[in-house]
Amino acid sequence: MSMEELIEENKILKERNALLESIINRRNTQNSSAYNSVRLMIIEKVNREVDIPEELENWQKKDKRARAERQIMRDLKWDLHIRTTRDFTDEHIKQVEEYIKNYKFN
Repeated sequence: MSMEELIEENKILKERNALLESIINRRNTQNSSAYNSVRLMIIEKVNREVDIPEELENWQKKDKRARAERQIMRDLKWDLHIRTTRDFTDEHIKQVEEYIKNYKFN
């Protein structure tokens, strides 16, 4: 591997590590691996598609991200007829992947 490839791979791994740390820091009280998988998919979708201007203050950036994540989760639970986050099961993962892939922000 060349030095550029190593630097690029390192950058990708650092981003992934930061993403996983942010999930851990949210202190999910449910011990559901299905819910954690759904949460990870939502966070990745928000990272890719939500435009957060750099001129916003730190708290405004966090608020904008949190609103987008809550919007997806709210719509997802409504469309899959899930009442609480504890109701997510491994059977929902395929449906959720497809739903999030096709989800469009308003």
